[in-house]
Amino acid sequence: MKMDINLLPYYFLTLEYMNHNSIGRYALASNLDITRAKARKILDQLKAMGFVATHGKSSGRKGTSITENGRKVINKLHGKLRICMSNEFTFPEEYRLDKFHSIVSITDKNIDLNSISGVFERDTAIRYGATGAIIVVNEKGGWIFPNDRSPSKIISSHDDEESRGLIISFGESQGKANVSATETAFTIIDTEEIMDIFYEFL
Repeated sequence: MKMDINLLPYYFLTLEYMNHNSIGRYALASNLDITRAKARKILDQLKAMGFVATHGKSSGRKGTSITENGRKVINKLHGKLRICMSNEFTFPEEYRLDKFHSIVSITDKNIDLNSISGVFERDTAIRYGATGAIIVVNEKGGWIFPNDRSPSKIISSHDDEESRGLIISFGESQGKANVSATETAFTIIDTEEIMDIFYEFL
């Protein structure tokens, strides 16, 4: 099956959610701030690829769960990026640009994050629905702004040796924050490598 490259971030987010709990298209639409029709399309395609399975006759309220191959995909994708829990990182209120935020960690060791400015990535997040975004990179265990290498006030709640960069995206809804952060991460990571991971388990 040929994947829709424009839906790759949504495939990732959906599998990320389902790695913890089953979810139906109504809840998925709400979580991603998309239409139910788009949520159904995402779930139908993931089901056709064998990465999710529906309960009952539809993917509506009863929900859809991740399959073993779906878990293999998301676990391998975590070697490139992952959605962070809200308590993993803290930042001062002066950084907050809207009510909701989402943090995506770049974990791909093959990416040279010294080459990013943070400005393009911020603008990308805004283009995908964010109110604003903050991009920082890991330098010797601390988080710095890539454009001028100045230290940030972002603090990790634990020893994090995997996260090489963070995209903190803010939005008027959690869905907009989640999607814009993930879309921005996908502009940094090699999309072909992401697709190869999905195809590996088809």
